[in-house]
Amino acid sequence: PDPDPDPDPDPDPDPDPDPDPDPDPDPDPEPDPDPAACVITMCLTGAVDQETPSNDGFAAICEDPRVRGVVPDCDSGDCYATWDNFLQDEGETFYPALFAALDTNSDGRVDAGDRACEVHLVGFSWGGVNVVELSKRLFEDSRVSSSRRVVHKAIIIDAFQPFMRAAMTMPSGVRRVRNYRQSEAPQNDCSRGEPLGPYEGFASPCTRVGDCANHDFADAPAVEFDTGRYGTFLGSEVDHCLIAYAVHEAVVAELTDTRYDGPLPPAR
Repeated sequence: PDPDPDPDPDPDPDPDPDPDPDPDPDPDPEPDPDPAACVITMCLTGAVDQETPSNDGFAAICEDPRVRGVVPDCDSGDCYATWDNFLQDEGETFYPALFAALDTNSDGRVDAGDRACEVHLVGFSWGGVNVVELSKRLFEDSRVSSSRRVVHKAIIIDAFQPFMRAAMTMPSGVRRVRNYRQSEAPQNDCSRGEPLGPYEGFASPCTRVGDCANHDFADAPAVEFDTGRYGTFLGSEVDHCLIAYAVHEAVVAELTDTRYDGPLPPAR
């Protein structure tokens, strides 16, 4: 035997100065996806349907190419970025479409076997109220595991239903709420001549949601807002048909996690 063996016969000429104390011998070939990489956005129109002119400003938000993961409504043969939900209290068409989008492996359940996705629900007028109902439907569905009962963003624009007099109650599974409304209709509001008009947006109680804000144009009567194709209006002049145009960029910024530097009514 060698009386004086070499303790390091082949030393590393370039040793790692900060070796991993617990190297992973077999890294996961399919790590859990980042939910931010998968977005599902569902847009619910006001009354009556996608062809109703008062919904045009809202449709423009959901048709904006910056908005990701929009679930289209193709039930009529034509495909729309927004969903007709008028008088559909049970969500017989739009809730199954949301469930199907979340059930990425098509096994009839929404659980850890499906791709994790952020859920964004956006609604205008009648559809704004139904965003709340759609959230509740998701949270109460026994086919959806508890870890997937989440709505990451609920964006509500002038939510109104004529026969609803109680305040909207946001479920605690909604993580972020932004509600843009006008609570004092201008004299020439487009909805004054409609049944039970004018339509003045409901507030969203924020007691059960950590990240929640109401922006009421009645609180910014002298501020100028750009509505794009229709020009600039004071906050006191923004009505039920103009509000979606006035908040277009703010809503897109919320949905895309980008900065919005334009004017908004104060958050409450």
